[in-house]
Amino acid sequence: MFRRGKRVEEKEAEIEAEIAAKAELQMVREAEAEAREAMIENKRLCSKLNYSHRQIMFAKAPQVGLKFEFDEQDRSNSAKAKMFAQYGKASGVSPTVAWPTREEIENQREYERVLYDGLTIQETMEQIQQQEEAKIKEITDREAELDAKLKAMEKELKEWQRRVESRNKAAEKERSQRQQILDEVMIWFWSLLLMFIMILFAAS
Repeated sequence: MFRRGKRVEEKEAEIEAEIAAKAELQMVREAEAEAREAMIENKRLCSKLNYSHRQIMFAKAPQVGLKFEFDEQDRSNSAKAKMFAQYGKASGVSPTVAWPTREEIENQREYERVLYDGLTIQETMEQIQQQEEAKIKEITDREAELDAKLKAMEKELKEWQRRVESRNKAAEKERSQRQQILDEVMIWFWSLLLMFIMILFAAS
């Protein structure tokens, strides 16, 4: 019985050693898999991009300009508004930065007043509309003038064709009269020649 207990203990020790070996093998495999994943990830990051640029590459909000403000441009409201517009709530920027302050509105009004010669935008739009209407009126007047000239030209062209046709008819009539006179002269000439030949034969 003592021996049986020893065998059971040996078997239990073997089973425990086997379980420990399997657990150790599993840990080694997991460590190898992690090392392999780390190596693959390291090879994937061959671009050497920093974290912010990598975030931008994956269409996520970068750290620079949001969490790390390096210069005055990163601190400006326009840069924050641009980040909010591009990345939305994920940027962590309050949407109120997109609205201008009273001072910025006054500066914009002053800029527009100087740019548009002291006119408001509505006055400038009315002025542009009047200029466009004047251009359209000028174009329609020019088209009406061209239509009138085209009608006059068609009338003159028909008159010219009528004159050419009458000249051609007169020339054709004159040509036919000449041909008729020439035919009569030829008939007279051949008849004289024939008479002369007959007289010569009669005399001989």
